[in-house]
Amino acid sequence: MAEVYNCNRMKKKSLFIRYFGLLILFLVLLISPVVLADSHEITLADQTFENSADAWTYFENDPSTFSDPAVTDWAFSDNPTRMWTNIESNPNLLSNTNTLNSAFENNPAKAIGTINSNPTLLDKSNVLSRFDQEIQPQEGDTPERIQERSSQLNDNPAAKLAWLSKQYGVKMKDSSVQIISYDGYNY
Repeated sequence: MAEVYNCNRMKKKSLFIRYFGLLILFLVLLISPVVLADSHEITLADQTFENSADAWTYFENDPSTFSDPAVTDWAFSDNPTRMWTNIESNPNLLSNTNTLNSAFENNPAKAIGTINSNPTLLDKSNVLSRFDQEIQPQEGDTPERIQERSSQLNDNPAAKLAWLSKQYGVKMKDSSVQIISYDGYNY
């Protein structure tokens, strides 16, 4: 009987050690992201920041830094709402091709809406080209997506007027005219 007792006692100790080890591992995995997030350094635009709040303060004080693709990519991934706030308060940020492309990748409708609010952005060839690319049907588009592209254009009348004028020399007297489809060809 003594041997059986010792064997059971060893099993209980082994189970206790396993569960205790799993508990410690769980706690380490649970706590480490919180600790690491607080001390995570960010290096962008040849600057090192202790946290994202410091990086945002730096970039917002010098909006030209958003022209760096790494900064723009980081900004949209870190806090897209804050990046859009920056674009809305300084729409000329979209004049930069990197920022423009990141904005369209993040939220095409919002990018078109910003251009609609600031149609002079279409005076820039890169903005005009990217805008045109966004509203053109793409290979593989479903009929719904093609309709969505037309709707994006029709829902933004100031951008539509400026785009038709810049891209095709067409002057519209009534911005409520709806474009049913657009194939991207200049006849």
